[in-house]
Amino acid sequence: MQLSDIRSRVIGRLEWDPSDTNAQAAATAAIGEGQRLFCFLTLSLENQRELVLTPGKSWYRMLDAGWADWLVPLRVRISNDTAAGADMTFDTQESDTGTFNEQASPGLAVNTNPKLRPASLYEMAAADDSFLNTNGTPTQYGVLGWDFLFLNKRPALTGQKLLITYARSPVPLVNDGDVPEILDADHASLIDYGEWRLRANEGGQELASANARLTSYLDNAKERADQVRARSLSQRYDRQPFELESFDYSKLLKTRPDLPPYRKENRWTGQPSPPGSS
Repeated sequence: MQLSDIRSRVIGRLEWDPSDTNAQAAATAAIGEGQRLFCFLTLSLENQRELVLTPGKSWYRMLDAGWADWLVPLRVRISNDTAAGADMTFDTQESDTGTFNEQASPGLAVNTNPKLRPASLYEMAAADDSFLNTNGTPTQYGVLGWDFLFLNKRPALTGQKLLITYARSPVPLVNDGDVPEILDADHASLIDYGEWRLRANEGGQELASANARLTSYLDNAKERADQVRARSLSQRYDRQPFELESFDYSKLLKTRPDLPPYRKENRWTGQPSPPGSS
């Protein structure tokens, strides 16, 4: 579906004036927010680019480096090598991690695949307490915060590159003919989220009646994330989608009993709550 189709359905559910430009702008923003959140929960969109390393530098801010759609890295490799981009195979040993075949095998063999392993600052410091000043070809990488990428060694050669496969955010929806990048089967979830998001601005009974739309949206995101997770494991990616199975999002749909008018005493005015409140 195009943006105009999704927006008209959201506005129709809200029973707003479809010719109101403010209503159209609010619906477009809610739909775009829903798609960005969907991609973040499922990691369903990915891209692969080269990052040119600077000699003597072991850290990079990805957003400042021109990676505006950056979410999380999925796999990092040295791109100068001819084996770059190949998947890890069975019966091999990558760094210190062995991958075993269920069938009989002659044993582990050394794999020259130049994949960088994820590690934390503490792990890098434990392996080499002077890693911040160590020159050479990086063998490990890590991420702090949203976009701070760091390496365990400072490249010494000019022109060295990393081949990074990363989960990305979608292209913003602006024009009426724009089509969401998520799968067509997931476009209906954007209608659900758009309705819920705009009802959240109203609150009260309107929001309570729209909570089922958020539940439907999250259920669809969970189903898509499960499929992406299976694919990520087969590709030996370093990160998988957020685990929605163990997240109790039902608490998001419940009214807090400590807020007015349900409190015995209104915390804002100090006066008793209206009769009949608990």
